[in-house]
Amino acid sequence: MQNMTTVEAKAFVPSKDFGLSKRFYQDLGFDLGWSSEDLAYFSHGDSSFLLQNFYEKAHAENFKMHLLVEDVEAWWNHVQEQGLEARYGVRVDPPSDKPWGIRDFAILDPTGVAWRIGQNIDEANRKITNEHGMPKTRQGIVYETAKILGYVVVATMVARNSLTLPENVLHGLRIVETFALIGVALMSMLLAVRYIRALFARATRLPSSDQGPE
Repeated sequence: MQNMTTVEAKAFVPSKDFGLSKRFYQDLGFDLGWSSEDLAYFSHGDSSFLLQNFYEKAHAENFKMHLLVEDVEAWWNHVQEQGLEARYGVRVDPPSDKPWGIRDFAILDPTGVAWRIGQNIDEANRKITNEHGMPKTRQGIVYETAKILGYVVVATMVARNSLTLPENVLHGLRIVETFALIGVALMSMLLAVRYIRALFARATRLPSSDQGPE
């Protein structure tokens, strides 16, 4: 029997500005294995691709890559921390659950190549909650903090209006209530900003963001 075991499959990703694209992919998290004037080899773990010094507009704008990862939130946080959207002027699409069982986000490279980076939804749900079912994502933490502060506001209001308490205790409750209200307002503003950013990102949506992997 002939040995037809495969070793690796790599895509040839186009680039309009070869040097800029090489820097982008390194900042995105890929390792540059080697590079010539016309070709560069990038890898991360068992995934790899070849970046080519070749550009044809129609080809590049219809070129798509899909990367399956163990922790999509970690990749998304890395994209945010590196400031890739502002640094390279690229579009990004925040993580969301897709009906085909993937939680992913999308990012265009400087050439216009669309990348979708994600993980299976069951794995994603385990990643974003701890053993108590509480969220570990930034948005989830902000939301839960706002809820807790809201409970504090309600509790202090009920205590002040329904219980006979010494003036010093009432004064203390008013201070706690004030700070809790300020906290709720700040958390609400953070959530609103994230929501508005998500709406804006969808308004300038990446191509085929609502379609399954091709």
